[in-house]
Amino acid sequence: MLMIAGLIGLFVSGVMVAFPLTSTDADADDSDTSPEVEVEGSPAAEGSSSPLEEALDLSNQGVDSAPDDDGAMFDDIMPEGGPDDVMDGTEVTDAPARDAIGGDHVTDAIQGSWTPPVTETGDAQLGSGTDDRIQGGASDDLLFGDDGADTLSGRGGRDFLSGGPGNDSLLGGAGDDELHGDVGDDTLEGGDGDDLLSGYDGNDLLVGGDGDDRLFGGEGQDTLVGGAGNDILDGTVLRDDNGTDRDGADRLVGGTGNDTLAGGFGDTLVGGIGNDVYLFRAPSAAALEADSALPMVEDFDLYEDQIEITYSGETVPTVTFAAEPGATIVLVDGTAIARVADVASLSADHIALVRAD
Repeated sequence: MLMIAGLIGLFVSGVMVAFPLTSTDADADDSDTSPEVEVEGSPAAEGSSSPLEEALDLSNQGVDSAPDDDGAMFDDIMPEGGPDDVMDGTEVTDAPARDAIGGDHVTDAIQGSWTPPVTETGDAQLGSGTDDRIQGGASDDLLFGDDGADTLSGRGGRDFLSGGPGNDSLLGGAGDDELHGDVGDDTLEGGDGDDLLSGYDGNDLLVGGDGDDRLFGGEGQDTLVGGAGNDILDGTVLRDDNGTDRDGADRLVGGTGNDTLAGGFGDTLVGGIGNDVYLFRAPSAAALEADSALPMVEDFDLYEDQIEITYSGETVPTVTFAAEPGATIVLVDGTAIARVADVASLSADHIALVRAD
């Protein structure tokens, strides 16, 4: 079953992955087989597969997904294992894991090398529930932070990073990476390559870097920066029955390139340089609580940019405009959906209506 999140048709592929790892106690010399690690899905754009699926060749696995309690469509990454354990792959070629104890907590520095069943050598590493520092290598890595304020760095290769709960810092590095935050105020940086970043919950900072990146803020007051390339930035979380975004006030900055920005309740959208598309949803009822909460487009270019409005049903909505000091309000069937700053001559030529069903 495929489900769509936000305004941009983010397809969530809920793939269940299970693979055995070897658990090494940092304070002892013995090793044993840990419980299997379950990876429950990861967002992937329509027509593409995630790095995790490609790394583990999961094309024949069952697909399932479901929204969480508040309607967000991002799946959870759930590593299992006891606190303070270091879990390495079945083939360890680098230095063993080492713990640096300071203050009243443990900071883990974990390095290893793991051979996936169908690909070249890469890393599979899990955090301990404390403040972990986990670093991949030149191959395709799977890095999981678990609880705590974790720092994950994929470096080279096509990496999959999941911070888990806590205020985490994730850096993809070179390659087409997939980075996921969780509950907490996270910082995600894609680096080079065509990356996918999802903040999930908390006030997150997502920076795509070079390449054609896809950024999904999730809950909270997020800042999304696409950087260079043709990026997709989605600050919406659609939860109400009328398809209304009730997420925090996000700031979306496209950067250089032809970007697509989807905004909602209280968001600020800045496309930057290039032919940008600003994406909004036509309301099926009252769209926003007040005009002051309308999303604001700050740098609309009459000669390069476009506003795209998606709607449901067979009836094509009517788009009108209302002027106010310093901005033009866009209305769909009489309901205001967005403000466009410093533009007095906005017209139907700048609007594209797209049926969503």
